[in-house]
Amino acid sequence: MNDKRITIAAFSTPFEAHLARGRLEAEGVAAWVVHEHHVAANWMLSNALGGVKVQVAEYNAARAAAILDAVNAGEFETALEGTEADEAERAACPVCGSREFSSAPSRTMVGLALLSFGLAEVIFPLRHGRHTCSRCGTRWTD
Repeated sequence: MNDKRITIAAFSTPFEAHLARGRLEAEGVAAWVVHEHHVAANWMLSNALGGVKVQVAEYNAARAAAILDAVNAGEFETALEGTEADEAERAACPVCGSREFSSAPSRTMVGLALLSFGLAEVIFPLRHGRHTCSRCGTRWTD
C-alpha cells in the first residue's frame, strides 16, 4: 500500500480540523491533523500555512472526501438525535408527568464543594486583618 498522505481539507482553526478528523476516524478512515500547533501558537500563521490541514492516506482520499462532503451536506445531523440534551428535554416528574421542574445539586455535592473551599483556605490562607491607610500609606495587621 502507498503510505503517502494527501491533504483533503484545510480549516482556519485546529478545532474545526479535529472535528473533521474525528468524523473520518468514526467512519474508519485514519486521518491526521497537520499544522495545528503552528496555528495554535500563532494564529496569524493560519493563512500563511494554508490553514490547519486534515490529511489521509492516498488510497483513502476519495472515501474521505465523500465523507466530508456528506458532513457539509448535513447528512450526519440525525446522528445527534437521542443525545444527552434531548434526554434532558424529555425528563418529566414521575408523579404528575410535568416537564416543568427545577434541579438542584445534592447535599453531598454541596458538602464536597464547601469542604473543597475549606481545604483551599487551609492550604492557601487569605490575608485577614491587613490594613493600609489611604492618607499616609501606613500598613498594619490586627
